[in-house]
Amino acid sequence: MAKGVEVGLLADEYEVWMSFKDASMLIRYLPHARREQLTAESIERAKVGEKTVDGKSVAEVEETYNINVFLEDYGRAAVRGWKGFTKNGEPLPFSHEACDEMMKYWIEFRDFVVQSARSFDAMFMEEERARLGNSLPTSGQGSTSRT
Repeated sequence: MAKGVEVGLLADEYEVWMSFKDASMLIRYLPHARREQLTAESIERAKVGEKTVDGKSVAEVEETYNINVFLEDYGRAAVRGWKGFTKNGEPLPFSHEACDEMMKYWIEFRDFVVQSARSFDAMFMEEERARLGNSLPTSGQGSTSRT
């Protein structure tokens, strides 16, 4: 039987545990078409959302609000679970709300999620390393504790 990448692996359901610092996240692959759909859905959702001014111009509030809506939507689509994150020294269980906050306020987390979910190659390589039992070390990238 010939080895190869199954067609089903390219679907929106492809998920891989990815190492991030001392933790790991279950990341779903988001193909280009799905990312485009997420962008369109986020724009529509932002249009109907409540906005507050709080001393900022309406344009500033709308831009920040739109970005936050997109980050929430992207994180909810891409991050399916996690292990190893802590907050105030206690384990931080996965929830969509916790992921929303991390996507908005932890740039390194956000960048990792965005890059990982769009890179089938990186996900496939991580899966292969895990399968072969020689996952790369995190090489002192710091703690995953968030306060």
